[in-house]
Amino acid sequence: MKLLPVQSLFLLSVRLQLSDVEKAELKDLITEIKDWNELVRWAIARQAGPFLYKKLSELQVQVPDFALQAFKQSWLKTLSRNMVLIAHFSEVMTALNDVGISVIAMKGIYLSEWLYTEVGLRQFSDIDLLVKPEDGERALSVMREMGYQQAKSELPEDIQLKLLPAHYPAMIKNGVSVEIHTRLHSRVTDYEIDIPSLWAASQTKEIHNVSTGVFCTEHLLLTLIQHLDKHLRSGKFQFTGFFDIVNLLDLKWQDIDIAGLIADAKAWKMEALLYDYCVLTEKYFGISLPGLKAVAGNSYQELETLFLRGLSMKKMTPVTPVNNLKTIGYFDTPGQKIKYILQMVFPPRRYMMQRYQLTNHILVFLYYPYRWIMQVYTALVGIWK
Repeated sequence: MKLLPVQSLFLLSVRLQLSDVEKAELKDLITEIKDWNELVRWAIARQAGPFLYKKLSELQVQVPDFALQAFKQSWLKTLSRNMVLIAHFSEVMTALNDVGISVIAMKGIYLSEWLYTEVGLRQFSDIDLLVKPEDGERALSVMREMGYQQAKSELPEDIQLKLLPAHYPAMIKNGVSVEIHTRLHSRVTDYEIDIPSLWAASQTKEIHNVSTGVFCTEHLLLTLIQHLDKHLRSGKFQFTGFFDIVNLLDLKWQDIDIAGLIADAKAWKMEALLYDYCVLTEKYFGISLPGLKAVAGNSYQELETLFLRGLSMKKMTPVTPVNNLKTIGYFDTPGQKIKYILQMVFPPRRYMMQRYQLTNHILVFLYYPYRWIMQVYTALVGIWK
């Protein structure tokens, strides 16, 4: 598949470091853009507005003023939202540190300072924190005392315990969501990330003026791949995941122990996934990991298809049904399976009101059919795609 100029422009613009040759290529691609309205809509929808604003400003190229202003507004909006999230992060981390709860800051809240160095570039919508399993409930209690309220779960506690989800229902305060993790994935997955080894290799750093734990670089790469892959295959495409992996490989490759990376990937049943994503980033972003000879595996074609679908100019929609069918198969007895199905079809009223932001209890009964229609639509779209 030959990429359109707008797609090639996008893939170059989200990289933090470009050579002089690549900057010249970027300038040439800008002259080939025919529909700037479409580029603005398309790039901002893929979280690339702040990157384009910075790149276009630095290169001092001639672009329509409305386009540059739209990208600037995207950057300002990202900066403003991220500053709010960082304030919450500092407040929560201070409280958890004060009671002796060890925390690892994950994904956007960490990368925004350590990798991107500029808060307004990388969008992140919530705060993800990993605590040790024995500290999970205590961390939630601390946050409740701070005024955070826990989101309602659509599943009863016994089913939650059976599936072991990656995190507790989100803690929310003033529109900011904080997810407390004790794991990185549920039981319904093919990989097995070892949490004790993550903690053993973690480091302590000063992030956003507060002390917190962070993953070692090898584990950071593997967990970013795992998180991106989960969203990519569930239809919830997040291009920021590609931004993170590409720029990590490009700027921090010298900090990665290849032998250790491969050993952990094998132990976590992620070796094929690591190779697939390294092949993909080299092919489309021009970024590889020196010293790693990555070869595409059996699932690469599916991965590439999903990536190209997200890269297309079409509206992004879920491309696979929810993993409910796979999850049903995990339960042992017919009674457990039926209970899970009923919970998916008829979630608790409190969950429905929070999920769809309802204020009138009567409206809940109207939103059940809406939920069913959307689930059927998602499944049909996935099958058709």
